[in-house]
Amino acid sequence: MYNRPSEERCPQSRVCNSLHNGDDEGMSKIALFVGGVWGIIAPFVGIFFGLQVSSVVGNILAFPVVALVYLTGTPFGMWDSWQLVVALTASVVIWAFIFGFAEKVIAKR
Repeated sequence: MYNRPSEERCPQSRVCNSLHNGDDEGMSKIALFVGGVWGIIAPFVGIFFGLQVSSVVGNILAFPVVALVYLTGTPFGMWDSWQLVVALTASVVIWAFIFGFAEKVIAKR
């Protein structure tokens, strides 16, 4: 009845089949989505975490914002709204790329 062992686990889910078969199509989309969501959350967590707990971890989490502060020469508190949007967009793109790259590296093992 089933052609592949993965179809026994979840016959109607294409994403599930791609995960069980080792195809990276479904996983890369999931990794990019999770990376994009983390890119929205990470700058805020990084700023607050950096102020309260550890400045190193805060700088790592908010590094797209820190990089734009360095490149523009404008302190974060003096930013216009367009700079905040650019920083958040850069964060989403960069973190999605990092999550996608990490998924590819882990999938090759």
